[in-house]
Amino acid sequence: MKILVLSDSHGNGKIMANVVQKYKKTVDCVVFLGDCIGDCDAFVADFAKPIYMVAGNCDYASQLPEELLIELGGKKVMMTHGHMYRVKVGYDNIITAAVANGADICLFGHTHAPVYFVKNGITFLNPGSINLPRGCIGKSYAIIEIVGGAVLHKFIEVQQGRPLRSPGI
Repeated sequence: MKILVLSDSHGNGKIMANVVQKYKKTVDCVVFLGDCIGDCDAFVADFAKPIYMVAGNCDYASQLPEELLIELGGKKVMMTHGHMYRVKVGYDNIITAAVANGADICLFGHTHAPVYFVKNGITFLNPGSINLPRGCIGKSYAIIEIVGGAVLHKFIEVQQGRPLRSPGI
């Protein structure tokens, strides 16, 4: 299973539509981790595969949940924007929630910086921001592949279209 992971578009639906178009035939689903849900309108109608979305702290009137637990590729995936777990100041809260939910993978955004780490056997991944990056890495998104039970990932820089070194904690 191949998953396109996007977050923090903040008003740039065009950039998201371009990235989704690029992977339209090669991914099995798209995950959007919030801030700004309305940007997904730029690609939702043309994408025939599942799209999973959660609301972020800037999605004020959204009817979407702030957290989802879904199964993808035989793995239990926890999706959240991250603001409820204060991920800008540390990962202890989100780690505790992922463990409590029995997650195999925890996907979150909010910090606008990509990060990957494994803790307590759980893969944690933030794809960074597809529009307003923070830190030394540009606009980014992630691809996750679940192959034979293994969780593989890569971060991709939007402008260059090239894989990035995996930033950990």
